[in-house]
Amino acid sequence: MRIIGGIYRHRQLKFISDTQTRPTKDRIREAVFSALGHNCLNRRVLDLFAGSGSMGLEALSRGAKEASFVDTRQEAIAIIRQNISDLEANGQAFFDSYDHFLQMSGDTFDLVFIDPPYAFDDYEDLFTNLLKPTLLSQDAIIVIENQSSNFFVPEEFIITRQYKYGETLVHVLRRKV
Repeated sequence: MRIIGGIYRHRQLKFISDTQTRPTKDRIREAVFSALGHNCLNRRVLDLFAGSGSMGLEALSRGAKEASFVDTRQEAIAIIRQNISDLEANGQAFFDSYDHFLQMSGDTFDLVFIDPPYAFDDYEDLFTNLLKPTLLSQDAIIVIENQSSNFFVPEEFIITRQYKYGETLVHVLRRKV
């Protein structure tokens, strides 16, 4: 797996090769970042269920100012920290659950990547935690990768784009204007 574009373009990323991890394929990342265009520039990024951290690292490569990576597996956090170090990128990896991290975070994020395990079905709780005051900027963008088009979308957001790649669906959400 490699970085697709930006200042780290063509740099290789380490990833866990096991049945629990599904690194986002190059063609999916390329489509997502093509759709985002310049919406990575100077953004604070949150990569939840981060795995290898490929989405957040791609955003950093394309001009994001910093990224936070969250995962519940020590192996994933070790890989993300190694990728951050190898790229000399501006990121921090947190060994934590999404709900605890979101409850405790004092940061404000502009771009959020959510790539939960396919069996994950608690989007209502996820968004309840994500929508706490000051956690998301007013123009925040959320990108969700999953297997279902039937998931909870908060009334403050609309799905602006959807992509389908085999079993994988990608949804881009923005706040309603």
